[in-house]
Amino acid sequence: GGVNVLRVKVTGVAGVPESGVGAVSLNVTAIDPVGSGFVTVFPCGERPLAANLNYVAGDVIPNAVIAPVSAAGEVCFYSMADTYLVADVNGWFAT
Repeated sequence: GGVNVLRVKVTGVAGVPESGVGAVSLNVTAIDPVGSGFVTVFPCGERPLAANLNYVAGDVIPNAVIAPVSAAGEVCFYSMADTYLVADVNGWFAT
């Protein structure tokens, strides 16, 4: 967790089934971050030491991400700096 973590339910919405989903394919875009940093997309719980996209202040940076989902069907987004985030679900993978 943390102050810069956004928790989003991805199962049961946007054509993703409610159950049987192991991961989702996302296009994640950081828009106008206030400083340099990175975004980590993870299945909530303990945040891995990894970056899915890197940015500098004022950027608009997209990246394709395959993220595992939590048992509750959620994906968490951590951003090092305050930024707008857009996450489009492109598809899903069965467990």
